[in-house]
Order: sequence, then structure tokens, then C-alpha cells
Amino acid sequence: MRKIGRQVAALGVLAGVTLLATAPSAFAQGTQSPEGIGIEATGLIPVPATPDATSSDPDPASVASVGVAGILTADAVYAKVNGNTTTAGVAGISALSILSLGISANAISSTCTANANGTFTESASIADLEVLGLHVPLNPAPNTTLSIPGLITVILNQQVAGPTSGSKTVTAVVLELPLGEDIDIASSTCG
Repeated sequence: MRKIGRQVAALGVLAGVTLLATAPSAFAQGTQSPEGIGIEATGLIPVPATPDATSSDPDPASVASVGVAGILTADAVYAKVNGNTTTAGVAGISALSILSLGISANAISSTCTANANGTFTESASIADLEVLGLHVPLNPAPNTTLSIPGLITVILNQQVAGPTSGSKTVTAVVLELPLGEDIDIASSTCG
């Protein structure tokens, strides 16, 4: 009888671990097109898309400050959809305490434009970015990746297809942290 009790207890613990591992993904929202997102985090510390602008929003969406608890603070965060062009950005990020790696930046933005001929114009701009002790250029090349394996991966000017057929997404800064914590800063989807 004790063996059965221990097995039930072990299954309960495993179920709790599985719930902990899968529950945060429930907070992730499906990106639509067009859509601008100032900042979004998924993983153990989820932050919903803030602010989140879509084609139905007549004015830019903005918030004074957004925090990802214990990781970063983003100030003057905005997103806007204007016709075929989506923009998103933050005035600055600070207090990144990711294993004392010190990351900071000013004026982070992304822009995605769906052109009439079916092509896209995508760009990202990041002023005064310091990552992993390196000063990063103002306009990084698409999908520039800096990484310390097992600690952090930083993707700058990430340009990917989707989320829907015929759309594109450009995200100025993507932080991939241990335990599945991902933070997107200044993400613009168009098309």
C-alpha cells in the first residue's frame, strides 16, 4: 500500500512539473497581420503583448513603462499600424540583470511595410546598444546573432516569414534566456 501511495505522490509531482513547464505558453498570443507589439515575453515570466496595435487602432498605442520582473524595464513603449506600414519601439531598456551581463539600449524600433508589388521593406534600428560587453551598430544586419551558449542568445533585426501566408515580421531585439524565457522587443508584422 505504501508503494502505491508513493507512486501516486510521484505522479502528482510529475503532473505539477509538467503543468509548470507548459502553463506559461498559454499566455502567448497568436500574432496577427498587421500588428505592432512593443514588448512581449513568454516562458516562466510571461508579459502579454504591450502595447498591441492592429489595423483597427486609429492612434498609436503606448505605455510609459513595461517590466519583465527581475529581467528588464522598457520605457516609452509604442506600437502603430498605419495602412501598409507597422512600427513598434521603445525609448530605452535598462536594468537587465541577466546573470550580470548588463544589457542596455536607447531608441529601439522596427518597421515593416508591405509594398504594392508584393515585396516587403523591413528594418530595425537600435541606438547605443551594449550586449555582452559589445557595442552593436545602429542598424544591425538582418538576423544578427550574439550568443553565450546556455546563458543567452540575442537576435538583432530578426526578419522572419509569417505569421500568416504573405506576411513578414521584423523584431528589433529578441532575447532567448535559459528555461525557455523569450522576450521580443519592438516587433512589427505587415502583409
